[in-house]
Amino acid sequence: MNITPAEMLSLRDLLGMEMQALATAKASEKLITHDELKTLSQSTIHAIEARIMALQKFIEDNEVIALKGVQ
Repeated sequence: MNITPAEMLSLRDLLGMEMQALATAKASEKLITHDELKTLSQSTIHAIEARIMALQKFIEDNEVIALKGVQ
C-alpha cells in the first residue's frame, strides 16, 4: 500500500514527537526519587518505546523508505 506525501510528513512528525518525548522522559527519570513516580516514568518510557517500534515496523512493512547498503 502506498502512502501519500501528506501521510509521510505525518509519519515523520509522529516519529519525531515520540523520539523527543523518549529523550525527555529518560532525562527526567534520572532526577526522580519518589518510588511511585519512578515506576510511572518507567512505564511511560516503555510505552513510548513500543510506539516507536510500531512506527518503525510500519515504515519497514510499507517500504516507506528504501534501505540500501553502501554502494
